[in-house]
Amino acid sequence: MESRLASGEIVHWYEENGVVRVTQLRAKTGEVTKFPDAPQLGMCFDVLGRDLWQVVYSHWEKERDRRRGTRWSFQRQGAR
Repeated sequence: MESRLASGEIVHWYEENGVVRVTQLRAKTGEVTKFPDAPQLGMCFDVLGRDLWQVVYSHWEKERDRRRGTRWSFQRQGAR
């Protein structure tokens, strides 16, 4: 997966058994930082910064919910 900020920063990541793993960061300058061991997203907070970290986390949540077909607590099964 790929998540990006409007400023041009891009993070490449994937999910494995419910854990987000980061593989690469492309800074707005074009500099690429690779993470060969694919650390967990939580371990990358200092490198990514708050904004980019939050974008990746939000993207992952949306994808997870879409795949699960999550119903919000206020929705009822069979509601008309």
